[in-house]
Amino acid sequence: MVRVAPRRVLEVRAVSEVVEGTPGELIEIPVDLVNRGNLSDTVSVRVELPVEWGPPSTEVRRVVTPGGRVAVPVRLVVPRRARPGEMRRVKIAASGRDTASS
Repeated sequence: MVRVAPRRVLEVRAVSEVVEGTPGELIEIPVDLVNRGNLSDTVSVRVELPVEWGPPSTEVRRVVTPGGRVAVPVRLVVPRRARPGEMRRVKIAASGRDTASS
């Protein structure tokens, strides 16, 4: 008898390396979630922002089937005090039932 082991592998891909916005503007960072495992997974996506960027956007949940890809727009507001040319790294993390990625 052979038992197939569950395999949970989650990949998070930013569609764009850099997203631009003006102070006070609501912007979207397009993110792809890819399920490389062999089970469907309910995935939570969250954003970790620099302190001066205020509270993070709300957590988003999506179901991703085995081998499937789901596009998730992560939304945030550019601070009104942001200066032209200023860049900030935004960490986007995703976790499923037994998987985590960032």
